Amino acid sequence: MPRPYGRVSRARICLRHSFEPCADVEFSSRNRLTGQLVFTVLIMSLFVIARHFTGKLDRVRCATLENTALLVYYTTAQALVGLVVIHGFPRMIL
Repeated sequence: MPRPYGRVSRARICLRHSFEPCADVEFSSRNRLTGQLVFTVLIMSLFVIARHFTGKLDRVRCATLENTALLVYYTTAQALVGLVVIHGFPRMIL
């Protein structure tokens, strides 16, 4: 039986036509922002750990720990709100 699409496989055709462009852009930008925040939290956490091991983190000098904790809370809250908006809001409407 001849293949109607020549050398292009059916899987590539299905993948090319199965995504909506608007949904892809929204998904990509949301993941990029989340990835940046997670990367920043990782770098800040490593910095706090380094300060702890060098003895530069104590009760008086704890600004880096507090700032890192605030960013962790913000990142977690933003991820949870994003999940509720993306998955919960359409279910409330329908």
